[in-house]
Amino acid sequence: MILIYQQGNYYIFDRGYNDFSRLYAINNHNAFFVFRARNGVKFRHIYSIKNENQSGIKADQIGVFTTGNSPKRYPKKICKICYYDTEQDRDFVSLTNDFNSDANTITELYRNYLRNIAGYWQVITQQNAHKSTINKI
Repeated sequence: MILIYQQGNYYIFDRGYNDFSRLYAINNHNAFFVFRARNGVKFRHIYSIKNENQSGIKADQIGVFTTGNSPKRYPKKICKICYYDTEQDRDFVSLTNDFNSDANTITELYRNYLRNIAGYWQVITQQNAHKSTINKI
């Protein structure tokens, strides 16, 4: 299946996503991606973006990938946003190629993605529980 990336759209991925060639393809279509960094992703900090009065934002940095083949597969700069999520009482690190939106906007995109996924799984679980009840009757 060939996926055609739409200019200006956001593609949001969960933790562990590491298809850097696909991320580069998204970038080359003038589309945006946001994904939660996994622990093994190495990043070389080039400079920081000053974030005044942005609650929860711990760092907003521009840099490049340095792990294995990732610099070859995604040779462009990337934005790394470290933030504290009060709802989940934990830290997150998101990576994006969107240098125009502020860090809060990027973190909200990812938070909304998580809420939607959680809602989806809740519906699936409820449907399966309902089917199980019907099958027992």
